Amino acid sequence: MDSHAPADPFAITTEAQLRTLYDEPAEGPLKKVTHRIEATARAWIAASPFCILSTVRSRGAHATPRGDAPGFVAVEPDGTLIIPDRRGNNRLDGLRDILEDHRVSVIFLVPGASEVLRVHGTARITADPALTARFVE
Repeated sequence: MDSHAPADPFAITTEAQLRTLYDEPAEGPLKKVTHRIEATARAWIAASPFCILSTVRSRGAHATPRGDAPGFVAVEPDGTLIIPDRRGNNRLDGLRDILEDHRVSVIFLVPGASEVLRVHGTARITADPALTARFVE
């Protein structure tokens, strides 16, 4: 941003200002927030061939595409998600971010659906042979 640019007289800098521009959220979107992976979320993840892994660290945020055949992300009985690494461009942006800051969000998309599933949590990277063997292509 140009430090010589004039200040934006229309800048929104508080949540109160932001709320004046929008209606209150509908009840449905507020009710769909949960703190565990339920049956509906499990089915959505199983149907999703594509997700976006969002990470953050001191140098910024990243959104990394992940994909494979539907069901490529496993959901463990305790709700833990296992996202296999499918080698791509080897930049490792998201993986390096997780080494510094374990907070992540994942958006799951299903072709033809007008909604998405968002999951927020923490991540870790493992090379556990028993676990990685489950996801060999």
